[in-house]
Amino acid sequence: MNDLPRVSILISAYKHERYVEACVRSVLAQTYPNIELIVLDDGSPDGTAAVLQRLQDEAKNTARPFTFITKKNSGLSDTLNQALALATGKYICQFGSDDIMLPEKTAIQVAFMEAHPDVAVCGGNALNIDGDGKVRAGRQKNPPQREITFENLFANTGHGIVASTCMIRKEVLDKEGAWNPAIPLEDMYLWFKLTSRGYRMVGLGEILMHYRKHASNSYKNVRYMYESMKKTIADYQAHPLYTEVLLKLQRSCFLTAAKQGDKTLAREILREIPLRAFNKKVWRGLLHLFLMCLLKPSKSP
Repeated sequence: MNDLPRVSILISAYKHERYVEACVRSVLAQTYPNIELIVLDDGSPDGTAAVLQRLQDEAKNTARPFTFITKKNSGLSDTLNQALALATGKYICQFGSDDIMLPEKTAIQVAFMEAHPDVAVCGGNALNIDGDGKVRAGRQKNPPQREITFENLFANTGHGIVASTCMIRKEVLDKEGAWNPAIPLEDMYLWFKLTSRGYRMVGLGEILMHYRKHASNSYKNVRYMYESMKKTIADYQAHPLYTEVLLKLQRSCFLTAAKQGDKTLAREILREIPLRAFNKKVWRGLLHLFLMCLLKPSKSP
């Protein structure tokens, strides 16, 4: 084992009492022998910390004890940075506290990274599951191995990558810096930064994890996603695609907000979209808002 590079797996846990045990056990069940698990509870108001404390107590006298720390809530990016400061591995994996890591994930990625020293980040595919752990119905996207470029990420073309599938060289994070606490959407900020600076990012064709989709997923919070992505792309205003990327974000989030019945957010975003930039998504969103107002029951006199 001493000849194998250490992998530090970082988990920032928050309000995942129902899911965190399955997550941690999936990490402890990795076939790769040299892992270091660091779990920080980010001030969860539910029983997440109690579950993690029990799991740590169970693991103390096993071959895989792990670090567990409770802290005041400071957000995902800041919590990951605190976990990173404790890490001693050659490779870093951030992992969602509601997701499931498949047993061979770490071994597959270490083998690839060791064989490709010019790659800074490698991820892979994920199988979507629901809150009960059942595979979600519908088409699953499992693209073959591919390069993840800044242009693909910025313009949102091609196949993206799920943050929890990724493995990063720690030396790259030490040199370039890791997550920005001012930007809640931690993964896109980091991928933009690294790929824009010339680092290689590769998506493997293998399914490496189960990505859990449930009611409290952050991507379902439209305001959170909209404001986070606006902050993330703001550093690239000089890019020739910036205006179109911003409009694409605005149109998409406006339609989603309108569909969800969030009239306040929908109107805020609509005011930012020039009339000349209205497209089918904007008109569909306006129709949703109109029907919402039309069908709203009138107040009794």
